[in-house]
Amino acid sequence: MPGLEAQFSKIAAAFAVDVNQPVFAGCCGMAGDRGFLHPELTRSATKPEAHEVREHSYDGYYSSSKTCEIALSEAVGQNYHSILMLVDECTAERG
Repeated sequence: MPGLEAQFSKIAAAFAVDVNQPVFAGCCGMAGDRGFLHPELTRSATKPEAHEVREHSYDGYYSSSKTCEIALSEAVGQNYHSILMLVDECTAERG
């Protein structure tokens, strides 16, 4: 969806000091449940992004959907969470 990446970045920037969106961020290859049945799909789809993300360490790793969180967590070796979790954590701290 056009504009979705910009909206995602805008949300992240509202709650984080520094936001890094990988250049190679794209489809994780889960395709609903296909990635569970064919993990080679997600390995191939996430390889460039995972390589880029592993070059640095971050305070949090966020994605836009549960299946993408699963695929990226596996690919990067870090726990990815919903962007809504970042919003919830930050607003709970303020509230």
